[in-house]
Amino acid sequence: MTFVDSAGRSGSASSSVLGGSNFRSYRLDFVDFSGNVDFSDINAIEFEVQSFDNVDFEVDSIASYGDVPVVIETDCITGVVLPCDTDYYRLQEFDTVQVGDYLSISYEDIDAVDQLTATNGHFYVIASQFDNLQEELASNENIIDTLGHLPGPDNYEYRCAGNCDIEIVWSQLENATYYLAVEGNGDDNLVYQICLEYRSVPVVELTDGVPQTTLFERRPTFPPTDNALHYSYYFIDIPEASFSEGTYLRSEDVV
Repeated sequence: MTFVDSAGRSGSASSSVLGGSNFRSYRLDFVDFSGNVDFSDINAIEFEVQSFDNVDFEVDSIASYGDVPVVIETDCITGVVLPCDTDYYRLQEFDTVQVGDYLSISYEDIDAVDQLTATNGHFYVIASQFDNLQEELASNENIIDTLGHLPGPDNYEYRCAGNCDIEIVWSQLENATYYLAVEGNGDDNLVYQICLEYRSVPVVELTDGVPQTTLFERRPTFPPTDNALHYSYYFIDIPEASFSEGTYLRSEDVV
């Protein structure tokens, strides 16, 4: 088996293959390959099978596994909110949410300005179809019931008191504008931080009647360690024409 990268460099490794009519899985480690091929930039894969002329072979699938270094680029906001006051933030409108996307939001009470006083923050998140809800509310009070209010104690989709992590996955993540609010509670000004990152996870398509083999599946051992990354995701497209009375979908996990 030979891999060729975009610079023309190649690396080869070999393995003994048993004969037979059943599919078998074989594993080649990256360190088994000769040369200095760049496995992150592969342009061609070549198979060479030594056998008699009347022997055929079929490759069902090729998969690679390994720790992939991740560069985490997180946008963080640091602010100070007064007691009984609220700071508001508006995120750039989302208009291309796809299957596998999710929004990671981390909120943290850093400290009170006067460390001898007890204070904390309440954090709220809400989505809106309007890209400038504050301006809309200020210019037309008669349509507040239609627009909804800015996020707060009586108007939120996600809420937490104190430190928290929120992950809005694609099934709940809307093509909309998200608004954030931090409400100060206590006797002193509160220093807080909000960190946001738009990420995605792979979602594998399944085919009816075709087994899906997964090897070396594990939770991430390096950042980010979002809860969304603790799971594998699959989808299957069932044509409407296949539906009839008595049909059902069955799945089976074999370890």
